[in-house]
Amino acid sequence: MQNNNSVYKLYRTWKTQYVKGSANSSFVNGSDKSGEKVALSESQGYGMLITMLAAQKNQATQSDFDKFVVYYKNHTLSEQNHLMAWKQNQLNNEMKTLAENNTNATDGDMDIAYALLMADQKWGSTGNFNYKKIATNILSDLLKHNYNDENELLRVGNWAKNDEKYNNLIRTSDLIPSYFKKFYEVTNDKRWQKIYLKSIKVLKNLSGENKTGLIPDFVFITHNNISSVSPNTFESANDDKYAWNANRVPFRLAFNTSNKELKNINKKC
Repeated sequence: MQNNNSVYKLYRTWKTQYVKGSANSSFVNGSDKSGEKVALSESQGYGMLITMLAAQKNQATQSDFDKFVVYYKNHTLSEQNHLMAWKQNQLNNEMKTLAENNTNATDGDMDIAYALLMADQKWGSTGNFNYKKIATNILSDLLKHNYNDENELLRVGNWAKNDEKYNNLIRTSDLIPSYFKKFYEVTNDKRWQKIYLKSIKVLKNLSGENKTGLIPDFVFITHNNISSVSPNTFESANDDKYAWNANRVPFRLAFNTSNKELKNINKKC
């Protein structure tokens, strides 16, 4: 392994500080309180992506990645639903999902699926885990539980499907065209193609609404109509502003894409 560069040192510092678990299972601790451990599907997805990017530079191993897979598999919504429960808390030295947290967050599952496809590309799927199969199971359940036929995009979570207030709510940082393109290539399910095209259309529309190109955290989308949300619609008083969700949009747009439209949107941000 390379160990003489700043990127490697940053990766090792991140891993030492945030990656927790047991001998065969890893999660990213999302708590900033001493002695407390909290895992999120969002942080799990980031952890798996970071580990794969490190593995591509020979700075992380397949074993490192597989520990994240073990934790994910231990915290799916059910044996039939392969989406990950969005939050686990430490209870009696074990990471447990409380009943009220046994729903998914779309971005976490997309990151997990994409990282698994990266793993399949690097190592194949004949080892301890069939990475591609696990990824396609997640993608199938995202379409089954999170896809909105009306606006051709993914809901913020599976729970929103039956919630009239949030059914058409879109977290703009969930619009990741490079992911949708890859998911379509892998599954050949035309719904991913629809999501890919619609997400680009929405991002262009939102970027064009002001000189800065900054995009709000959340919007409502019904068919082709995009409408603003009010403060405190979902997470905070900044729901209608460029805040802690939308600040991920530039990263999402820049990740693994050569699409000129997306590059132009990102350049404007």
